[in-house]
Amino acid sequence: MDRGHCYGLVGQNGVGKTTIMTRIAQKDIHNFPTHLKCVYVQHEVHRGINDGETVHSFMKTQVPNETDDDISEALRSVGFSEKMIHGPVVDLSGGWRMKLAIARAMLQRADILLLDEPTTNHLDAASVAWLAGYIRSLKNTTVMIVSHDADFMEQVVTDVIHIHDLRLTYYTDGFGNFRRRNPTLFPEDGAAAGGADQGPATEQGTDEGGKLTAADETAAPADGSAADSEANPPQAEETPSPEGGKPYGTYDFTSQPFKFPDPGKLDGIRTKRKPVLTMTGVSFRYPGAEKDTLRDINVKLTLMSRVALVGANGAGKTTLLRLLVEDLPTNPGVGEVWKHHNLRLSYVAQHSMHHLESNINNTPVGYIQDRFGFGKDKEVESKVTMKLTDEEKAIMAQRGEISEVLGRRKLGKMIEYEVLRTGRKPEDSQWFNMNDLKLQKPYVMKLVKAYDEKMAAMASGADQRPLTGAEIKKHLQDFGINEVLATGKIKNLSGGQKSRLVMAAAMWSKPHLLALDEPTNYIDRETLAALAESLKTFNGGVFLISHNAAFVEEVCDESRRHVPPPGEDCRQGQQQVTGSAANLRFSPPA
Repeated sequence: MDRGHCYGLVGQNGVGKTTIMTRIAQKDIHNFPTHLKCVYVQHEVHRGINDGETVHSFMKTQVPNETDDDISEALRSVGFSEKMIHGPVVDLSGGWRMKLAIARAMLQRADILLLDEPTTNHLDAASVAWLAGYIRSLKNTTVMIVSHDADFMEQVVTDVIHIHDLRLTYYTDGFGNFRRRNPTLFPEDGAAAGGADQGPATEQGTDEGGKLTAADETAAPADGSAADSEANPPQAEETPSPEGGKPYGTYDFTSQPFKFPDPGKLDGIRTKRKPVLTMTGVSFRYPGAEKDTLRDINVKLTLMSRVALVGANGAGKTTLLRLLVEDLPTNPGVGEVWKHHNLRLSYVAQHSMHHLESNINNTPVGYIQDRFGFGKDKEVESKVTMKLTDEEKAIMAQRGEISEVLGRRKLGKMIEYEVLRTGRKPEDSQWFNMNDLKLQKPYVMKLVKAYDEKMAAMASGADQRPLTGAEIKKHLQDFGINEVLATGKIKNLSGGQKSRLVMAAAMWSKPHLLALDEPTNYIDRETLAALAESLKTFNGGVFLISHNAAFVEEVCDESRRHVPPPGEDCRQGQQQVTGSAANLRFSPPA
């Protein structure tokens, strides 16, 4: 690697891209120059932060030798306002956390800067453009990037390292030329790639005058400890034009499938156009904030919804999604979120490690067994909107307080619940309708939601589904996780494989509605295409957030997408999401 060059590390998921970068970061390669400073910006954005820690104080702990002015200047250069600099880190969206990681790397003044998926979904278009300019401005820093964003790579990469068949092949004439010579790696380019005048893909370099020269095979270490140089990489094959104009080209999905289970029917839902999840007049403000993050939002989702929520970093997209899936409680008295009492909803958070961070030493099979034991989803039970606090448990234990939900029945259009009070016998239970229960102490609604989740799981057969190794391996195979991966440690999976595991876990309960926050994180193009096809044919509803425009175009039917007129702000209640597909565009807060 030469100083001042930008290297793009290219290869399919699981071939070892992240492993190479972590070994470089740790200088764990034979004969690696120990005097070089390596800074690694990982795709998993920092999560273990104290609730009261501000952006500035966090940075101070990371770069203690920098002055306050230098820290503030670095943060401002990536877009942080003065208010955000002195605001809490925990309130930052995924995009802003990535910018925070980049600002930290800037101040660490690396000789080698390693960027693992710096743009994939976390950053909006303006931020990606800024990052490209910043990388191009680095004259004395060597950069290595792993990214599935080919257009971004073409803007910044000077050299390509292609990892395949346990070998590294070097191309020194830019990412664009590599992209044109290897159309099979970029089928989304379609006819443009296939129609180019291409010769065989050969390993090449450039001399000082820019003339193409054959690479020196002897330059690789004889013992292969750092890398193997391949003298004759396979020739590029002609790629057919995208079938039906699909932005991902034509793929054979049989090698890495996504097979989504059929969720089945919902009681009382005779048509897929009937709402199963609604948000009415919801405004939301984080504790201590001066302004609302969301204002007067109305949402209607059906079993045929294909809704994409788009907008700039920090506009409130993830907040809205978390409110919908009840991962975040609404502000009391300001709007309402309703869902069908038997609706099974699966939520995939922005960072796959959010779901896996406490199971990294477990196997995928063990993770499924632990998470769904006894027919319950521990992810759902741990939500703040369902988990009882110690104070609530103490109140519930007092004589005469509602302590348990025993049953549920439907009378006309009204749902009633059978509840038992502390100190009473089961035969002394009482029936309350939903409106009356809402007037009880707040913890009572947690008991109601927990009961609904239990009944929804039973309706899917989750309580009777065997959690045997064979059953789980069969399920994981439907998501491209083979038996070897299924029985290995989660910490050894690549980012894309972790994303597949999270998606497989999300589909274990056979959900009617999928809520996906940046589902395309860390997966390659073929996997991305398979996911898009699966979401389109899924027999349930989809509500997703993504900065990947091509993915949104593919999943959401353009003929039925609703784009608000210029200046219209969903935060101000002017947008109601209905129908089978929509594209909500969020503006920054006023």
